[in-house]
Amino acid sequence: MDEVRAMSHAGETVGRAMGTGLRTVRRGAVGVSHAGVEAAARAAVAAERKLAEAGQELTVGTSPARRRWPWLVALLGIVAAAATATVLRGRSSSDPAPVDQSDDPDAAEQGISRNGIAPQPRTEQAERKEFDRKN
Repeated sequence: MDEVRAMSHAGETVGRAMGTGLRTVRRGAVGVSHAGVEAAARAAVAAERKLAEAGQELTVGTSPARRRWPWLVALLGIVAAAATATVLRGRSSSDPAPVDQSDDPDAAEQGISRNGIAPQPRTEQAERKEFDRKN
C-alpha cells in the first residue's frame, strides 16, 4: 500500500506543479500582451508625429470608400437572368410542339382530326374496357 500512496502523492504533486506552471504562463502571456499594446500605441504616436512634421496625415486601416452600386447592378442582372432562364425553361417544357393545320377540305371528309391523326375504329374489347371502367 505504501507504493500506491507514494504514486498518488506523486500524482498530486505533479498536478499541483502543472497548475501552478500553467497559471504562471497565463499571467506572463497577459503581461506580454499588455506590453505589446503599449509598444504599438507608442509606435503609432511616433509615426503620427513624424507624418505631422512632414505635413501629411495618418490613415489607420481605413481604405478609400469604394462604390457599391456596380456590385448591386451586377447582382440584379444575375438575378434577372436566372429568373428569365427559369421562366423560359418552364414554358418550353410544358408547351406542346405546334402542328401544321391544313385547310384541306378533303381532310375533314376523311375524318382526320386537326392534330393529323386519323380516328381509330372502336373494337369490341375497347368498348368492354370503357363499360367496365364506367361501372
